[in-house]
Amino acid sequence: MKRRLLLDPAVRELLREAAPGLRTMIADTLLDLAEEPEPLAARPYGGIPDAFEIRAETFRLVYTRGAEHVSVWILQIDT
Repeated sequence: MKRRLLLDPAVRELLREAAPGLRTMIADTLLDLAEEPEPLAARPYGGIPDAFEIRAETFRLVYTRGAEHVSVWILQIDT
């Protein structure tokens, strides 16, 4: 089931400012989360129910998921 993808305004701004190749990689990850909110790369975050973290070589995402949505709260770009 595809979930609604909600992005914090700060996440949207960082995504806009990212280099094109990195932006595409992050966007692909975000779109995949709408399909599968708990991929193998996701780790529980901070003991918060339904909160997860994904760390890649060049970025980090923190998000929560519900039955009908995925909300991305933190995007940290490490380049």
